[in-house]
Amino acid sequence: MVSLLTSNNAPFLQTARNENGSNRMQDLLGRTDDLDNFFLIAILRRFFDVMCDGDSSRVALRGMRVFSQEKRAAMYDHLLCDAVNLACDADGYVVLNEIIDDSDPRSFYGGRLLYVVARNAQQLSDHAFGSRVVQRVLQLNDLRCTRDVAVSLRGHCVYLSLTKYGSYVVEMLLDTEEEAVMVADELLWGCNGEKLALLARNEFGSFVVLKALRVTREMYRRDLFGVLVDKLMPFVHHLGGFHGRVRAFLYSL
Repeated sequence: MVSLLTSNNAPFLQTARNENGSNRMQDLLGRTDDLDNFFLIAILRRFFDVMCDGDSSRVALRGMRVFSQEKRAAMYDHLLCDAVNLACDADGYVVLNEIIDDSDPRSFYGGRLLYVVARNAQQLSDHAFGSRVVQRVLQLNDLRCTRDVAVSLRGHCVYLSLTKYGSYVVEMLLDTEEEAVMVADELLWGCNGEKLALLARNEFGSFVVLKALRVTREMYRRDLFGVLVDKLMPFVHHLGGFHGRVRAFLYSL
């Protein structure tokens, strides 16, 4: 029966996408090497489609936990190739985040997966779903992963601060002591006073500028904090309205 199910794409996917079918398949995984071979071939044949469905992805995730090392390696090779596309899929990013949660940055494949996300952070950060994957990597609080994301975003933080999804990632970088200086430097030297004021008036950029002010003050980086304030103060009267949080902060000094 397993051979019949897994020898053709349609029956396997149809069964795996059904909750009961998915549960029964998961029960079969890890029992014998022959069974695992059948399932591995079926999963890899339609890997992206399997990973972009809640029920069928649980079959694949179960396999990644109980398969032999060689079979897990084959699945991770496919995962690395499809990681960016999965990150940009409404269902795929959820599965990818689950894998990231279980990843050890120090392991070979865990480290490679996190590096693929970090290397593509510029593209992903400005995407509705991809941004959530980059944020999940930053939430690991791993120094190397955070540095890799920051390196990918260097030179793009001002633009990302103006976007809904990108601004979330920039704010998270400001929360990390190691990379906050890089972001603050980019805001300072990538913007003259007028451009910085426009960023502070932006629906999303205002949160980034406010966080940059608070973080640099809390870090006692008077060199950065003072220059930010000096650049913004000539435009403080233009920072009112709905997005007047930066003006309120400046007036509180």
